[in-house]
Amino acid sequence: GVFINGKPLPRPLRLRIIELARLGVRPSDISRRLRVSHGCVSKILNKFHETGSVEPGAAITTFKRRDISPAVLNKIEEYVFEQPDIFSWEVRDRLLKDKLCSKCNVPSLEAVSNVIKTCARKLQSNLTRKSEAASRQNNNCTIKTEREDSSDKGTEQGSRSRFTGPFSISNILELESPEEAGKVSSDDYTDQETFE
Repeated sequence: GVFINGKPLPRPLRLRIIELARLGVRPSDISRRLRVSHGCVSKILNKFHETGSVEPGAAITTFKRRDISPAVLNKIEEYVFEQPDIFSWEVRDRLLKDKLCSKCNVPSLEAVSNVIKTCARKLQSNLTRKSEAASRQNNNCTIKTEREDSSDKGTEQGSRSRFTGPFSISNILELESPEEAGKVSSDDYTDQETFE
């Protein structure tokens, strides 16, 4: 390229790299078009995505972190709830487009990313609570139907299991239905009368 190694790129060229990237031009095409190494373009784009700064040097010293106002915070949360997979740079672009922020006070990508993560946690916890409530409700319905079924079975078994003889396995296995039990018991009485 035409630039000196070890020296930072001029600010207008850095801004042009960011502008082309926002237009959807690939980093390799940007490096060919502007005659800058691909590594340089990648570093500038990565730094911009991480810090929001296009200035050369360490991002910590050149970029002041700005606090997010409550109105901007609410708007970011609104964007995230509308589109949960939104990127930090998309949020920043929308804040600028909607004129909620200027280039001077737009939050950094890191700050926006933290807000997005917080919103994602809120969404996840809300979904977890809803699913737990639904499963609890289903369990309560299941328990009620099981209780009703068991009480019905208990009354049926109570009427069937009126057995007056000794309890052995063979006697239990040979228990009969109430109708048959009624017939057998009357037959038993007639048999007993004939023996006496």
